[in-house]
Amino acid sequence: DRYFEPAMSPTVVEHAGHSETLLHSPQGRLILASYQDAHIRSAVHRLNAEEADPERRVRMPEMLEELSQLRKQGCIVQPEARDDGTGVIAVLLPPRKGMERLALSVMAAREVIEARSDEILKIMLEQREDILPKCRPAENHQHERMANSVLADHRPPAVAGQPLAYA
Repeated sequence: DRYFEPAMSPTVVEHAGHSETLLHSPQGRLILASYQDAHIRSAVHRLNAEEADPERRVRMPEMLEELSQLRKQGCIVQPEARDDGTGVIAVLLPPRKGMERLALSVMAAREVIEARSDEILKIMLEQREDILPKCRPAENHQHERMANSVLADHRPPAVAGQPLAYA
């Protein structure tokens, strides 16, 4: 008998365990956009100070402008989120008492995101209510832990597809 390993997509392998800071991932920026600007400034200063590569530090005015746009959109669709041709669609999950802020995302080849983003976003928005009851308050969500450690505001995020609440 011969055993065959299932073929794995190089994209899946590449992304296994991959993590970025709140500033450098679409999901992280979406979570940041749910906070007030004063808290975002504090987080950006801290995360920039922790960033070893000066080229990856973000400029405050540009970041605040981008987050302002995200608040209006309520979601993120980036066909070219990564240099490897991977795109992303991300929405915030509705807030639940006692749960961390979470973003739901779909990552796929740029071509898939470009061709099917409306369909994927529609499904994500329709299904996200059903996702949360299955989630436990988690301690292992890196982006949320970072957000809570740098930001003190606990205002719930808005529903994707609608502007993010902002005070």
